[in-house]
Amino acid sequence: SDFKEYEKKVQELIGDIETRYNFFEALKEENLSKAYDFLAKNEELLETPEGKKLEQKWDKILIKANRHAAKGEIEILKDVLEEFLSIPSKYPAIATIFAYAYMTQLEQAIKREEDQQYIEKGIKNYVLMFGKTEEIENFEKIFKSRYKQSKLNLDLLSAGSIDRWHPSMIVDSIFDSDQ
Repeated sequence: SDFKEYEKKVQELIGDIETRYNFFEALKEENLSKAYDFLAKNEELLETPEGKKLEQKWDKILIKANRHAAKGEIEILKDVLEEFLSIPSKYPAIATIFAYAYMTQLEQAIKREEDQQYIEKGIKNYVLMFGKTEEIENFEKIFKSRYKQSKLNLDLLSAGSIDRWHPSMIVDSIFDSDQ
């Protein structure tokens, strides 16, 4: 039993060493996608100078991206996040940023008093991409208070999820054609 436990620890150690090695190899090859994926798998790599540098780069991009998401500026957002759109470990974070940007577009449409069908299409597209999030549920309440004749029911919509989101789903406007 002690040997099995020891063997398990050794296997974990070997796995960590392989991940570290692969992380540094990915950096040497300038393969950011792989480097960030290894960083996501092994938190200890964040303590290395290289790991810190990569994370600082990501943090700077996030700040800039959130500024543009707050304005619903999808084109600029795509440019800001471009080098990360091929890094699967970053997809959930990027999905959250795009969800924020699309929510901003929905809010702007209500402020502009766009017609009901137009906004409903945006809501349907949002749910299709990101699922029935707390944000869209709150938005729906505001929408229905202004557009009382709407029969929209979030529970009946096809729903995606942030975890299944992919950069190929990016549209310039949440009101663009269905996914």
